Parts: sequence; C-alpha cells; structure tokens
Amino acid sequence: ADIATFNNAPSDTPLWTGQLTQANMTSSSLGYWPLTTPGEIILARDHAQLGPWCWTQQAAQICVQASHVEQSGWQITAHTTDLPMNWLQPFLPPQAIVAGTFNATATAALSPTGAVTGTAKFIPSAGVIVHRLADDQSLAMAYTQGLVEATLGADTLDVRATLTLTDRGALDATLLLHRSALPAFISNSTSVSSATQTLPPGAAPIKAQLDAEIRELSILPDFFSEIEDTQGKVNISLSVEGTVDQPRFSGYAKLEQGTALVPRLGLKLHGIQVQATGTNDHQLSLTAQARSGNGVLHLRGTVRPGTKQNWGADFTVQGDNFEAIRTPDIKATISPNLAVKIAANTVDVNGTLAIPTAHIELRDLTAAIRPSGDVIIVRPDKNGANENKNQGIANNKQWAINSVIGVKLGDKITFKGVGLTGRFTGDLALIDTPQQVTTAYGEIRIEEGGEYRAVNKKLDVKKGGRLVFAGGPINNPGIDARATRQVTTNVRVGFNVRGTLQSPQLSVYSEPSMTETDALAYLLFGGPMSQATAAQGGQMAQAASSLGTVGGEFLMKKIGNTFGIEDVRIETSAVASSTGTLSTAQQATVVLGKYLSPKLYITYGVGTVDRINTLRLRYQLGRHWTVEAESGLHQGTDILYTIDRK
Repeated sequence: ADIATFNNAPSDTPLWTGQLTQANMTSSSLGYWPLTTPGEIILARDHAQLGPWCWTQQAAQICVQASHVEQSGWQITAHTTDLPMNWLQPFLPPQAIVAGTFNATATAALSPTGAVTGTAKFIPSAGVIVHRLADDQSLAMAYTQGLVEATLGADTLDVRATLTLTDRGALDATLLLHRSALPAFISNSTSVSSATQTLPPGAAPIKAQLDAEIRELSILPDFFSEIEDTQGKVNISLSVEGTVDQPRFSGYAKLEQGTALVPRLGLKLHGIQVQATGTNDHQLSLTAQARSGNGVLHLRGTVRPGTKQNWGADFTVQGDNFEAIRTPDIKATISPNLAVKIAANTVDVNGTLAIPTAHIELRDLTAAIRPSGDVIIVRPDKNGANENKNQGIANNKQWAINSVIGVKLGDKITFKGVGLTGRFTGDLALIDTPQQVTTAYGEIRIEEGGEYRAVNKKLDVKKGGRLVFAGGPINNPGIDARATRQVTTNVRVGFNVRGTLQSPQLSVYSEPSMTETDALAYLLFGGPMSQATAAQGGQMAQAASSLGTVGGEFLMKKIGNTFGIEDVRIETSAVASSTGTLSTAQQATVVLGKYLSPKLYITYGVGTVDRINTLRLRYQLGRHWTVEAESGLHQGTDILYTIDRK
C-alpha cells in the first residue's frame, strides 16, 4: 500500500491505496467462497474506489464494487452468476425444494443528502419446484423462465415480475408504489421530493396489475393441510389504483372447474367456482359455490381489502342439502342461510341452519373414563415465562366470534350410540360470544321407535323424551326421558332419567307400582326379587351401582339384606393403564362381603368399568396376626401384624 503524506496534493491524488487480496467466506449452509478477483482500495480527498472483488464457488460467482464522489455520493453495484436457487429456501414453505440457478444484478446510490435509490434484477434459469407430499411422494412443478425487476426512484418503487410454468400457466405482475409506504429506513431517507417525507403511509398512491393463468392447482395442499387432490383453473386480470388504505379494484379473478378432497370430514367437493370482481371502487364483489353429495353451497358478498385494522367483508352463505360431513361416525347434510360480517378480527354470524338429514353412530365408549369433576386441564407451558409474557399479545390476534344461529333438525335425524338408538327432531338457538363456551336454548325430542340398552336389556324409549337447553353449555343439557320394558302382560318396568347429560340420575319405574328391588329384579330376571337366587342378587347389586340410580347404595344394601349378604358397598380405585401403571381415572367396584365363620371373611368384587372380578379371603390367626389372599387382576398373599395403640 502507498500513503501520501503531503497536504497540498491535488484532490484527485490518492491519500491511500491498497489491494484486497484475501477475504475468504465460509458458511455452514452456503459453503466455502474464496476471493478469486482481488480489487483495489483507493482513498482520496474527494473520491474513493472499492473493488471490484469477486468470490467464486464452482460455476457460481458474486462480485461487488463501490465508489464515492464528494459531489454525488456513493455508488454500489453487485452482480451474481449461476447462484443455486436453494439460497431462497428460507423464504419457501418447509415442504418445498427449488432446483436450478439464478443470475442477479443490483445497483444502489446514496446521495450526500441521504437519499437512497437503486435498481435490482433477478433472473432465474429454467428449473423446478418440488413439493414433498405424504407417503414419500412428491410433486414437481417446472418453470422455463422468469424475471423480477425493481427500480427505487426518488418518489416511487416500480416492480415487475413474470414467471412461466411449464404446461401449467404464467404470471405477469406490475406494481408502482409511493415510497412513503415502504419500510421506514427507506421511506424516511432524504429525498428530492418533500412530499415523500410528509405523506402518511396509508395515503401513499398505489397502482398495480396482475395477469395470471394457472392450469394446475395440485400445489394447494402444501399451503392448506386440510385439503388434498385439488384441481381447477385460475384466471386473473385484476388492477388496483388509489391509495394503500383506499384501493380501487377493477377486473376479475376466478377459479373454475375446481375439485378437492377434505379427508378429515370425508368430503369430495366438486363444481367449485369462485369469482372476485372489481368495479373500480374500494371493494371486491365475491361469489362462490361448491357441491358436495347431492347438495350445493353458495356464497355471495363483498370484501373490502385494507390493512389488518380496517379490512372487512360482508357475505351470505346459503345452501340446500349440502353434505357437510361423511365419516364412519357421522353423516350429515345442511341447508344454511347465514349472514356473516367481518371487521378486522371480529366475526358476526347470524341466521338459520337446517339439518335435513343426519346419521350418528358412535363407537363403543363404555370403557371411557370421564375425568373427575375437580380436575382442571391447563395448557402446557411450552415456552416457560416467555409464553405467559406474550399471552396478551397472542389473545389480541385471535378471532372474536359473535353468533346467534337457529338450528332446525329435520325428520331424518337418527342416532345410535352409548346404548341409545332413535330418531330425533327439535329446534335450538346457538349463541357464541368471545372467550365463552357455546350456549343454547331449545330442545331436542326423541320420536317413536327409540330404544335404550341398559343392564344388557333392550328398553323402549317413550316418545317425547327430550334434551332441554336452557341457556347453559351446549354439551350439558338437561334430560327428561323414560325407558321401559314390557316384562309380562301386566308388568312394565324401566327407568326415569333426569339430571343433565354429564350427570344423569336414574330412578326405577314400574307399572303397577312395586318396590325398586322388585322392579329391578323383573327387569333383569323377569320376576320379583323373592324368586331370585343369591348369585342373581349379586348381579342386581352390580346393576344398581353401574346404573347410578338415585339411592343406588341404599338399594344395594337392601338387596344384600334380602339374600343374607352382610356387607354390600362401593369401593373406588385407580384404573390400570395399558402399561400396567395406575392412571388418575377412578372406577367403582361393587363389593359383596360375608363372614363364613367368626375368623373367616370373604369378599367378592366386580368392577363397573373394566369388569375385573376380585376374590379376597381374610383369616384371623390370632389377636395380632391375619392372613389375606387375593385373586383377580393381581394374585398374592399377605401376612399382617396389627399393633393396638392405647
């Protein structure tokens, strides 16, 4: 390097000169980039020159140079050649991989007053976008050419982008945006135009045009995980003018011949059509329809694009016999007539929802354990204190939904599950408010032909049985029903069911009137309790416990006394999990006990959940020594020594 040490030298005489000869770059993701083109460094009184410098990796190259002149400021240029497209991977969905290369050029100017201007050009070569699908499959979308050009002027940003997809369509977009709408470090830089500094971002003028034709939509499941096997055609010719906060739209964007699968709901949607039309005002007219099963769903309304704070939409959703779900458990069609209003993050829904047909057939849930009423389930703290700290921010981003929807059940609503089979009808009003559980008013009634299976017997459910919703949570309505069985010509027995869905209360019912023990014996064995055997008495006690009848424990003791069983009680214990450990769920066990001699006591227990039988013998050897033997889920013998403390 050379250094000039005299002060009277001409302004163009270098004060310092040198050369950058080694500046290698290494990155775990981008690899090793050695400096292959050393460049000069010249510093003078009124100018400076840096580079050009170039770094190379195989066929790829990055070059940069900069210069400074006192009167005009800094000029920076850069260009790249054959850079791999995987450099863009951080900006793509995680399941997408881009293969190919691109070239790029960029210039930037920083004036002495601080104004920033520049240009950029991005040119991808022919390549392919690969989307990883389920089952180790992938979808390849090839493109032949593309271009992105951007110019940042004194007052505006001008962008143009084109992309041609092989046999799938093409896209051409332009954007002219006032730089006051750009990030602050650009928009606030000193500009030759004073209007740029004083114009609010929302009032920044905008002009844009988008023309596109997309003939292949199989890429959509990568962005919307709930759908699969998407097909259709998209055509767009849409222009935008006005300001950022008050854009005006003209043209159209439409989807035609669309189909999609929704596996979680078991649906195959077809005949999907969506069209957004602009009429040179501040909103888009939106129409859409889709077919499912033998029905159709229509959406009509308007969308008012804008920022997160001032965008909105108003539309209606109407349909007729639209198949809304088709799974092994539930099949249902709907005929909605709803009005939806969206403003920022608030959604208001009002209207009616008819359900013409539904068939619900639940899996066997008899072994399911409901958590104890004092159990409180809290959200796991995945991020420790940071999550709690940001909880308020997260809540602000959630949708606030207000809705009042009238639901009308048609005459083809059937249910089979939890021992109940029948046809239902009714009317409900569902009410949703933010941060609250869904509540309901109205009732669901059971029609003729209802059946209920209890204690391994089939009972007829009387017409008029109902679930009553009186403004409480929708998942816990009141119950008012009666299930009976004609045992003999003159005897009908069964249960009255009251309480709530989550805490039902059963009481024994009989015609003619008789004791509860006799009614239960008629239901189980076809005759009064006086004709039952001791073994049948144990079955009656277990039935009384498992049904949770009103006064069930008193009833069990009465049954025990009838058959000479000295001890009839209910014990609770933890349910064993599939791994053999004890879970937090509890089950009830009906225990029958009797002294066979003053020293020998025997108990027999039957679990009401896992149906495990347990036999336990206890023999007193002396005042302090006792032997206990148990056979059931576990087998074992214990010798116990008792100390009496006085």
